[in-house]
Amino acid sequence: MTIASLAVSFPATAVTLTFDDGVLSTPFQNPGIFIPEGYGGFNWNTMAVVDGGSIPSSGYNNAIVSGDNVAYNSGGTAAQIFRVDRGTFTFNSAYFTAAWNDGLQIAVQGYLNGLLKSEMTFQVDTDDPVQQTFNFIGIDELRFYSFGGIQNPKLSLSGTQFAMDDFVYNEPIPEPIPTPMLLPGAIVWGLQVVRKQRQK
Repeated sequence: MTIASLAVSFPATAVTLTFDDGVLSTPFQNPGIFIPEGYGGFNWNTMAVVDGGSIPSSGYNNAIVSGDNVAYNSGGTAAQIFRVDRGTFTFNSAYFTAAWNDGLQIAVQGYLNGLLKSEMTFQVDTDDPVQQTFNFIGIDELRFYSFGGIQNPKLSLSGTQFAMDDFVYNEPIPEPIPTPMLLPGAIVWGLQVVRKQRQK
């Protein structure tokens, strides 16, 4: 009997990290806390979380898309995000807002095995969150750099911090599961065998 293998795969599911669930379910007042390792299955080097509303005269307050908390690069330094299991993922999108400087530049890079695979640089202000779509596919690390801009005169401080909310990613697509499938010739052969048995 001839048998073929029919691959059955499952679609990847997008996951949104709001920084308001799990270990971050409590609003964290200014200056917030560093994001615990393992939140959402990632490690968040130099990334912190704060209740945006606890810093009213800032871009943090304007950066809130869902819940109360927003993530930010502590001290305006470079940030690194990677899966706890060091597996691959797709970075879909996130909302970004400048904390203090209008015209802030944010460079985002996606790496795989230490090699740069995708990158994008864009500009944000302090007044509204901007949804940025990336579609960085098959990466295992993200790096964020923020620089430039001019202090918003309505705000008391200046700095290159950015706020981020609603981080959306896709987990890897599971390997296809082989499923046996009878070929047409095998089906015909099987019917002939059944017919002969009935004749006997």
